[in-house]
Amino acid sequence: MFLIYTDESGKDLKKSNEGFYRDGPCFLYGGLAIESSKSHLLETSFKALCKEILGVESIYEREIHTGDIFYSRRQFKDLDFSRKEEFFREIFQLLSKFNTTLIVGVVYKDTNLFSTDLEKIASAIYAFFSAADYFLLSHGKYGLIIADELENDIRNIRELLNKENLLGRRGGIKLSFLIRRIYFERLNRFSEHDLEPILKLKFKFESKIYALIDNIHYVNSKLSLFNQLSDITLFILNILFEVSEGKKRNTMDTNFLIKEKLVNSILPDLEFFLQKTKSTISFLYKPNGEEENYDTVFENSYVLGLRNILRTIKERQASGT
Repeated sequence: MFLIYTDESGKDLKKSNEGFYRDGPCFLYGGLAIESSKSHLLETSFKALCKEILGVESIYEREIHTGDIFYSRRQFKDLDFSRKEEFFREIFQLLSKFNTTLIVGVVYKDTNLFSTDLEKIASAIYAFFSAADYFLLSHGKYGLIIADELENDIRNIRELLNKENLLGRRGGIKLSFLIRRIYFERLNRFSEHDLEPILKLKFKFESKIYALIDNIHYVNSKLSLFNQLSDITLFILNILFEVSEGKKRNTMDTNFLIKEKLVNSILPDLEFFLQKTKSTISFLYKPNGEEENYDTVFENSYVLGLRNILRTIKERQASGT
């Protein structure tokens, strides 16, 4: 059995004055698939790594929040660049050794493929669930989704029937509602309610979920080291996409230059991890630009390489074809 610890990155859809998204050109939803039989060993190794490099005695008292490490904030304000570099490189080598696969759905924020922000964000979630089910079925295993708890939760399934409940009073997306809505919509065994799809996919049964069991389980990421590991992986992948997209910036602020320097230094380790574990990056598009419904693309980074994957996503989504 696999435990799939999920997180998201890049959900801010607002742009800076220069026309760049504040947290990268893509929204990512996905996570790490961890074999339950290996979880104890991986937990012990991760704790030891955090203690030796970051000086964190207990990760349950001091959350390993990637943004704080990257930007030297809070308890990591005195962390120098070499320690950050060492920490992230060791993380990806550790995940490689345990053959911990990353499964992630992505959407290019500047795409014209979707009519609303809700559909745009939903597309990455659809892509993730489809890729996760392919992964589990290829291994002949069941899986359980474990996600970071969010601010909104449902009282009963009927709340998901009305699409208006997926949006807040100010039009913001209730991400936890949206994730659960798509999960129940895709479940092959769930037939108690007929949930109209947010996006219509090309293949009805291919896009169903077969190998995920029970419900989505939510945990507090401060007390879940595996959710923290997923946060690290998605954060760095999102930074890589931002650096790749940001080459055309007219001005380079200090934060961007730090991101570029760090990404360039740890890129070989990140690519080794993705290649070694055969991690999958997936997204939706419309074949030939003429299909009424969306199809899912699965890109393996060990075939294309990371920078080529972002280029492929842009080419297939940016023009709406």
